[in-house]
Amino acid sequence: KKSKDESSNGDNTQQSLVVNATAKFATLDISGITQPKIEPDASSSSAPSEKKQKGGLQGRRANESSGPRMDEEENKLIGGDSFVTRTANPDWLKEREEAYAEIKARREEERSKKTPRPIAVVMPDGNVLKEKKDGTPFESWNTTPYDVACVISQGLAHSSVV
Repeated sequence: KKSKDESSNGDNTQQSLVVNATAKFATLDISGITQPKIEPDASSSSAPSEKKQKGGLQGRRANESSGPRMDEEENKLIGGDSFVTRTANPDWLKEREEAYAEIKARREEERSKKTPRPIAVVMPDGNVLKEKKDGTPFESWNTTPYDVACVISQGLAHSSVV
């Protein structure tokens, strides 16, 4: 689409305005204003010898041989000396197990105070689910969403994340 301000004799006395539209975007070109020309860098010329050596060039996958190390004088890696040697049962594992055991005991105490009640799940088609495939009834505080998904479809149960 072009729009130009022209005088009656056809001379272009004012700046012309051109809108170039493509399928994805439009550009606005004003006469007298030009974009700077991009000149290739002498260092980035693609000589045949440089094409064979691909390491470190822009647009290439990084590899271990390109780029400096994070700390060259000490030669440290990310994570430092955290996992120099593996320990079969580290000390922090006992503390974590104790914390989990304490939480489990609290939850068991809370659960023992609650009385399970029968529940029913109504499907969109009107079908009512009241028990698992083995005949165990659905109960509050005992039935999990996974149990319900297993009754509906085993594939649904395996593909669901609860």
